[in-house]
Amino acid sequence: MHGDLALHKCSAVELGRRMREGEIDAQELTEYFIERVMACADRAIFISTTFERARCEAGESARRYAAGAPAGPLDGVPVAWKDVFDVAGTVTTAGTPIFLKHMPAARDAPIVRRLSQAGMVILGKTNLSQFANSALGLNPYFGTPVSAAASGQPRVPGGSSSGSAVAVARGLAPLAIGTDTGGSIRTPAAFNGVVGFKTSVGRYPLAGVFPLARSLDTIGFIARCVEDCSALDAAATGIAPETAAGAAAISDQASRYPLYVPENILAWADDEVRESLAALRSMLVDAGYRVVGMEIPQLETIHRVMKERGGISLAEAYWEHRRWVESDDAHWIDPFVRGRILGGKRMSACDLLALQRLKADCTQSVWSRVAPGALMMPTVPHVAPTFAQVSDATGFADINERTTCFTVLINMLNGCSLSLPCGSGRDGMPMAVSISLPAGDERRLLQLGTHIAGLCERAASRKNTVKMTNALH
Repeated sequence: MHGDLALHKCSAVELGRRMREGEIDAQELTEYFIERVMACADRAIFISTTFERARCEAGESARRYAAGAPAGPLDGVPVAWKDVFDVAGTVTTAGTPIFLKHMPAARDAPIVRRLSQAGMVILGKTNLSQFANSALGLNPYFGTPVSAAASGQPRVPGGSSSGSAVAVARGLAPLAIGTDTGGSIRTPAAFNGVVGFKTSVGRYPLAGVFPLARSLDTIGFIARCVEDCSALDAAATGIAPETAAGAAAISDQASRYPLYVPENILAWADDEVRESLAALRSMLVDAGYRVVGMEIPQLETIHRVMKERGGISLAEAYWEHRRWVESDDAHWIDPFVRGRILGGKRMSACDLLALQRLKADCTQSVWSRVAPGALMMPTVPHVAPTFAQVSDATGFADINERTTCFTVLINMLNGCSLSLPCGSGRDGMPMAVSISLPAGDERRLLQLGTHIAGLCERAASRKNTVKMTNALH
């Protein structure tokens, strides 16, 4: 029925529309994506697949459509889940072979159940950095997916939600769900040229989700467009999705909100990343936005104190997983990940209290200062590194720390954040910009992001045109 249609290039919302209008069938759509997963040469993207369940769910979806009663706009749309979510009948590995001997989950995590009730079809569980604890996405046991955007030398996928981002970017799933504790949704989204949506703490239930640091862990989405993230959020929260006309009207008003660029930290980024941000700023101003460059010293303070004392996530991760990193099975754990978690053991109570106080104070002061506007900064300071660049322990540790220099700030401020592709840099690798708002402001962020995403595409096109013109002369 789909003929020559490239369904993997369609948004999830578009796929839902086509099923409602009878252009495609939920069962055929699921088989289409199953075939793509099976044909993909990169076997490290998925840790496990749930094709039998997917076919059953697709059949139920097809029956609902036939009866004229779909469960929602995403009914019948396939989705991939990072392997930190309990999915009934599968083992939740957290990317770590230690957990392979655990019993399969008896039931779906509440967030999995919510999206299944919305009619979504589960394709399987995607790969990740072990314990969801690395920004680069390497996994020495289950293998490491290769960035879907790499056309020359293989490049890292970003982490920790590595498989989720690569699955969407390679067209193996229209949508993927992951988690974000310090950038684990936004970093792989940026490295693979797709959209990453990090929610604020408590937006969705975390029961049945493998924890890294409970005070910072959030659930997020990876998609081809902002509209798909908005539809997913509506399904996950039970909020009625906006009509197309309503969303367009809200997006037209979005330019009323200032966008604040923290210029005192932009030097952390490579030149090409700053140039991409500058091009977008120019487009935003032309479109009627007020883009304000300002000094936000709290962001530098967060970075400095974390460098001196460690991170909240390190202390919490050690408390959470000390039995594993100090067990006889510890040799199964990535040495870098194990070392990071053990770093939490060396932190003092004073270190942790200082970080918690800093987090509370900066959250209040930063968001008060920029209200009702949003923060805008690069998602990551560089394009995805090659595997060769992270092959030695020192290089890996340095790049891993640098990669999160922007994303971790929003986790410490308990914000919600949207990473949008914004041009390409070295070797055509994607770059990205993030728009962030305070906790609980997800709907306004998605509305704002819908409009800005279009400008990001135009800024990228303008930059590519300039490159071609310069090459000709």
